[in-house]
Amino acid sequence: MATTTEKNGPCSKYRLDAEAASAVRTNPPCVLNVLEAAAYLGISPRKIRDLLYARAIKHAKIGARIVIRKQYLDEFVSAKW
Repeated sequence: MATTTEKNGPCSKYRLDAEAASAVRTNPPCVLNVLEAAAYLGISPRKIRDLLYARAIKHAKIGARIVIRKQYLDEFVSAKW
């Protein structure tokens, strides 16, 4: 997975560039995993997990996998503004 660490510094190592993001999914997903949610918001996966643990973002668990609706991420961001 290609990242943009050289252009944006070490804090952006979880942000996907356009080419890598298009390789992750071909259609716009309505459900994201933790890594995809982090790339979508431009924050680290650890911060996403912290927000999930604090119940700041709605999510579901399927076995050990955590899934988050894109709608819930958008609601979280709009509530913060």
